[in-house]
Amino acid sequence: QLFPTSSTFQETVVMLRFSDCCVCDLIDKGEETFVPSKAQPQPVKKPAANSPAGVAPERARLQEFVKDFAKCAIRGVPCTVVNPQTGQASGASYFLDPKIQRLVFKRSQTPETVIVNIQMENIKDVLVDSGVSEKVISKQDVNRLAILTFQNGDPSVFILEGSQADRDRFALCVKILRLYAQMQQTA
Repeated sequence: QLFPTSSTFQETVVMLRFSDCCVCDLIDKGEETFVPSKAQPQPVKKPAANSPAGVAPERARLQEFVKDFAKCAIRGVPCTVVNPQTGQASGASYFLDPKIQRLVFKRSQTPETVIVNIQMENIKDVLVDSGVSEKVISKQDVNRLAILTFQNGDPSVFILEGSQADRDRFALCVKILRLYAQMQQTA
């Protein structure tokens, strides 16, 4: 299922708490132009969540959510990459190419070197809340951990996001963008 059901989407949005992500606060501020209307607002009839009319607005909200994530990722989002064997953390940023085919992690230190270059369609899953040893990730950081696993058997990539909300946003959006990349490859 490409888009979650109504209750799943609402739970996801609450869990993500949009205000927790500050990475993109200044992005595309010029895109919104609101013109005040003098007309009286009309009451909005809310369609049933499981009706076709209820799915369209929900789908549009999810698409906008993923689009905003992609815009941020194209510009680069700071994170921490963790070596799963040693637990050593390295400051990094991840970048999404504009064609949404590759996800690249680069070190934050100069010179910026590529840590890993991932083809989106090769991502098998994005794991959260997995039973990772405290030798690798501290107890307080587990709720910020996302683990990328791959179909081709490449080693998993462990990343720490800025918050649990950022981690959940990353996991949801990467899963959706992975499906998009897979559909583009077959088209």
